[in-house]
Amino acid sequence: MPPLKVVEEQRRTNLQTLIENYGTVEALARAVKTDPTYLVNIKNGVRDMGSKKARQIERALSLPKGGMDASELGALLPIAPGQVMSDEAALAYLQMRWRIDKAQAERAIAVLDVMFSKEKPNAKKKGAKRSG
Repeated sequence: MPPLKVVEEQRRTNLQTLIENYGTVEALARAVKTDPTYLVNIKNGVRDMGSKKARQIERALSLPKGGMDASELGALLPIAPGQVMSDEAALAYLQMRWRIDKAQAERAIAVLDVMFSKEKPNAKKKGAKRSG
């Protein structure tokens, strides 16, 4: 387990990421049902974010337990409709969310690629001539 100061700094960094994702401190505070002043004080280093508050934020935003302590938090955040997640972000998300290793995450992405590809592997193309 990393030293407490390292965890506190990571939570502060992740809080900043969440604020940027939500647009304002107030919007994030509404989403996690907490006082915006409390979040501003954490953001500005006036106070630290304890484990209880970190877990509350994770539950409110449907993040995996420990997400506020993780350096990969940005990969766990929802993406806007129509936005494409990078392969690196997808790998980090799968590893964190499903608690799997990189090789397992890569296999999962390969399966998803096949499932959601626009062209099915054995699909016949319209207008193709039949032999025989």
